[in-house]
Amino acid sequence: LGSNGVKSYFYLTYKVTNSTQEDLLFAPAFDLATDEGDLVRSGKDVPAAVTRKIIDDLGNPLVQDQISILGTLLQGPTNAKEGVVIWPAGAMKVSEIVVYAAGFSGETRAIEIKDSKTGEPKKILLRKSLMVRYKGPGELTGRSSEAFEQTERQWILR
Repeated sequence: LGSNGVKSYFYLTYKVTNSTQEDLLFAPAFDLATDEGDLVRSGKDVPAAVTRKIIDDLGNPLVQDQISILGTLLQGPTNAKEGVVIWPAGAMKVSEIVVYAAGFSGETRAIEIKDSKTGEPKKILLRKSLMVRYKGPGELTGRSSEAFEQTERQWILR
């Protein structure tokens, strides 16, 4: 809660275009990490009323929430989809925010690691994800919907 007792949220808008030669199932997943140690999946503990308010405030009738946007992504720019994802803001002071977006590429890689409990080897599947790092403003209390400065953007396996 902010100093005035109002809960704060981070949100990110995005646009996705299918530039392949076939229609695709689109089911993205977004995680947000902060330098304060928070790691949150988008939509978790976000009331529907908050989602509606943010979408209304954006003033873009094409923006869909993270559930409505799921489904077939048709080919071409005329079938692009616009979405918004929302996370509760845990700490009210952040210097860095990292967003991990998966589901925009079908690329995966299986690797073998040692199970920390049994010591036995096990396979895990890494997904190609877009990592976008933002410089946080420090204190969040009293801020409105000002964009954070993007400092890094790269594809990673996670």
